[in-house]
Amino acid sequence: MDDEKTVKTNFNLDVHTFRLLQNEPFFAALSRRIHKVRTEAVPTAGVCLNKHTAQFEMFYNPKFMGGLSDNEKLGVLMHEFYHIIYEHVTGRLPEGGMNKLWNIATDLAINSHIADKLPEMACIPGRGPFESYPSGRASEWYYKKLQEDKENEEGPFKKPEGDQEGEEEKDKATGKVVPAMVLIQWTVMKVGAKLMPRLKPWLKKD
Repeated sequence: MDDEKTVKTNFNLDVHTFRLLQNEPFFAALSRRIHKVRTEAVPTAGVCLNKHTAQFEMFYNPKFMGGLSDNEKLGVLMHEFYHIIYEHVTGRLPEGGMNKLWNIATDLAINSHIADKLPEMACIPGRGPFESYPSGRASEWYYKKLQEDKENEEGPFKKPEGDQEGEEEKDKATGKVVPAMVLIQWTVMKVGAKLMPRLKPWLKKD
């Protein structure tokens, strides 16, 4: 068990970025322009545009990344790079800026095309809570669909039978109380400029 933890903690992003660029040189120019930050202050991985430096940043948890298969590691890198390529954190942000539904909508749009490279917890059209969602739609389509489903309590927002309004349950992994209608989402947090001051004590730059 200790050896497994050491392997995950010693995760080297550069090794897997190099593997990705060997297979997918399309991402090379973009990858060089992304400031990559190793931190356990985020649960998985995420990208943002730092408005103070005008530079794209990718934050990743080495324990999360180290626990993935080699194929999934490449899938996560592709996923995060596509958020930048498709302007999900810049030009196409909805009115009001980044929010949870937009985050999920953009995940669904990207993951439609790389589903076979992602861990099971990923938001993928046609699977899990998104079983009724078609693949291959634009982020804006998924965003509107999520808004409608949330309003009507359908799809991923549909309450299980017997669930009561306001009822809570405990997460089996953490034991913490969570809302019964919590959405399954593997890109739990997109780190923005407002969060940077709180992250600085934990950040370790590659």
